[in-house]
Amino acid sequence: MDLCLVLLEQVAAQSIIANVQMLRPLVSADQDWTNQDWAPRAVRAGLRHMVVVQPRSVFSQLVVSQVVQKLDGSAMQVVQVAEITDALRLLQTLAR
Repeated sequence: MDLCLVLLEQVAAQSIIANVQMLRPLVSADQDWTNQDWAPRAVRAGLRHMVVVQPRSVFSQLVVSQVVQKLDGSAMQVVQVAEITDALRLLQTLAR
């Protein structure tokens, strides 16, 4: 995720797709780090739109949903979708 921030800054991107389909459930410390450390740095790096392709695992889906809920109200818009094709389509709309 830190590499993502480096790339965001290098190309001055405002939008990303987070394909977490194969993600295993995150421990609470990783969830907290994502919300409290990574997300504010991502916003400072210019991230405004993130489309998350949901994990295939139901347990991981619950965790990702919790992380996304905590991001609600931040300076970045986060949307969850089921498939990568949906993410690509949605990102084109959000980035306008």
